[in-house]
Amino acid sequence: MSTVDVISQLIIWTLATITLTGCVNASGTLREASRLVEQVRPDVNLGEVKVDVWRSQSTVEKWHGESTEFLSFPYVHRILEAQRPHFVRFGMEHALKILVTQRLAADAPQLPAFVVPGSPSTIVARAQAAGSLHTMTHELGHIASWRKGYWKRPGPYLWLDEGKAGDPHWIDLDSFIAGWAIEEGTAELTSIAAMQLTKPEVERTDIIDFANLAAGNALSTGMLAPLVIRTQQFAYGNGLRYVCARGGAEGLTLEERLEAAWAGFRGTSREILFPHETSTPSRLAVALRRDLETLEPRPMTATRWGAFLLFEVLSEHEGYEVAELLPVLKGYRDDILLSFEGDRHLWFTEWADVEVAEEFARRIWKCLPSAEVESAGIRVTVSWSGPERAKSWWTSSP
Repeated sequence: MSTVDVISQLIIWTLATITLTGCVNASGTLREASRLVEQVRPDVNLGEVKVDVWRSQSTVEKWHGESTEFLSFPYVHRILEAQRPHFVRFGMEHALKILVTQRLAADAPQLPAFVVPGSPSTIVARAQAAGSLHTMTHELGHIASWRKGYWKRPGPYLWLDEGKAGDPHWIDLDSFIAGWAIEEGTAELTSIAAMQLTKPEVERTDIIDFANLAAGNALSTGMLAPLVIRTQQFAYGNGLRYVCARGGAEGLTLEERLEAAWAGFRGTSREILFPHETSTPSRLAVALRRDLETLEPRPMTATRWGAFLLFEVLSEHEGYEVAELLPVLKGYRDDILLSFEGDRHLWFTEWADVEVAEEFARRIWKCLPSAEVESAGIRVTVSWSGPERAKSWWTSSP
């Protein structure tokens, strides 16, 4: 055997050993994570879960093609592509590009793992993440929630045309990101509870107290940050805060707390941002579903931009300001965004009172100088050559 052949065989053997070691470590970590999660969520069967160690983009592309669950990471790509024109319209194209590149691209280093639920369920994880007990307990928290049926809870709020369920052009974007935030909060609280079991009993703390300390807030006045950072904080910070705040009385099991948090969900990012306030579904979304078949002209697509993304539009224009925009955000009540044939669009928004509506109208006009902004009482309409007949539907809608 030549020297070249020997070297080639050594390289092949080394790579095979690395691959085998990674798989063994991943399987061992998964078994230990499963043992811990089964203790804190004993009502969930975590059988038939495997890990696929992510070493190339082709691994991720494979699972992108096979995942169809709406709250799964791969589906986010389809949603953002469908909603891209609105991000451009709101001056958020650069923010969206960074979000996709840094968090959602198949080879994004910031994304350590994601799940593809089903039977069997798969955790797709980078080699280092596959050996992380925290990452594995978090991802198993997602699988447990899927098997408990929590992923179906956003369903009644997601599709603004009930005949187009699954079409990302008709998804309520606000409801989607709100449901995603609760799911991340659910998985993170699962991981926190599971990881407490790895400590000596004398060092364990109440998981809700600990989680509240760990949770963050995308509306922190100290966070002068763009969309990609605030989105992460909204999901993993505000989502965790929501689950803790809505998790019912003391003395409940972890599963009872999670069930209580999901049971109160009404499909808005506003309730995630302000979890101690009363939650109500979007009145405009309810009205659109009711009147869609008779609305003239009929929209080509529809979505809701919602409190969180509305705040981002204003914040990015104002240099990531938070404090002076909080009164506007707290005054937000509802919105819906309709698109019509011929690249025409109407964005209807409702506010708590006339003063905050007028303040929003003033600020949004500065952000969107190409649009027409009309303020009438607590309602503000933003129009890009939107049809007048559609405006009359909104003003006459109960």
